[in-house]
Amino acid sequence: MTKKRINYYAWAAAIFTVVFLAWIFAVQEAMAVSRAKFRQMSGLERLEYYNNNTKDNDEKLSEGLRIPLPMNYRQEGVATDVEAIDRIISIYIPNVSENFIYEHPIMGSSAGIEAMEAAASDRGLRVEIKTSQLKEPFLSYENGNMYVSFKEPREIYKRIVVVDPGHGGEDTGMEMGEHKESELNLKISKYVRDLLEDKDIRVYMTRSSEVATTLEDRVSLANELDADAFISVHCNAEKDDKDVQQGTLVLYNARDTSGASLRLAELCMDGVTRSFGSKRLLCQKGDDIHIIRNSKVPVALVEVGFMTNAEELAKLIDPDNQRNAAAGIIDGVMKAYEKGIIGDD
Repeated sequence: MTKKRINYYAWAAAIFTVVFLAWIFAVQEAMAVSRAKFRQMSGLERLEYYNNNTKDNDEKLSEGLRIPLPMNYRQEGVATDVEAIDRIISIYIPNVSENFIYEHPIMGSSAGIEAMEAAASDRGLRVEIKTSQLKEPFLSYENGNMYVSFKEPREIYKRIVVVDPGHGGEDTGMEMGEHKESELNLKISKYVRDLLEDKDIRVYMTRSSEVATTLEDRVSLANELDADAFISVHCNAEKDDKDVQQGTLVLYNARDTSGASLRLAELCMDGVTRSFGSKRLLCQKGDDIHIIRNSKVPVALVEVGFMTNAEELAKLIDPDNQRNAAAGIIDGVMKAYEKGIIGDD
């Protein structure tokens, strides 16, 4: 009788073990399926899922997003970037994996957010947030979390300039051999951006790579921001007497009754011709150009030099001279600030 009872217990234990292992396997399978479905959700769907299914008394969640960080994380390497035309904010968090966000989810208000994703990048975890209106991310840190609130640019920056590298994408502008105007415009514009930001001026680029951007989007960005200045960078070309014409031309908005656009153009002309070493041509009415005609802020379209002139092309493709051209534009912008032509100083 005792032996049978032992066998009975052994069989019961074996059956229990089998059932328990089967249950564990089923749970793991269900969790795997759940994780797979969860990973298929968009970042915004996951945000809303956790907002709706997690009890959290953190009052800051109503003000923006909370992004958990690893224990003892050093936030000095965190960087942000704003693609102004597309209204995309990128937050780069070095040394944090994509899996960390799945295990420690982002929570907070989705107000004003159209899309959100988190993925690995060469700069660390990239949290990409598309907003319905152009916003600036404001980061703060508390209790092992990063808090992200979204502010109007003017809440953060006193001085704002929009820099527009002309053309882009399939619209290359003038081409001289392997040299494309759109690429030269972008290189000079990036120098303008960097030099201006060194002077505590927030610069928004209408494009930062070789992509197409509509004229409407370019000028709308400057108007929406109520920028202090709208600087469009171009290189010139001449159909006839190609190797003869050279020099700098600057276009302005003659409809600007304040005269700020003309005065800005003149100062940019002074700066570029001196720093780039080019011949002074004209400050010319540019009202037939869409971005000039529709700009509600002081605008100057700077034709730095002629790609169709061999001597000037050699300067335009040289990085040192590109920086010189940018420095000339900066000189014009800064003098416009100093003279009260632009800004509220």
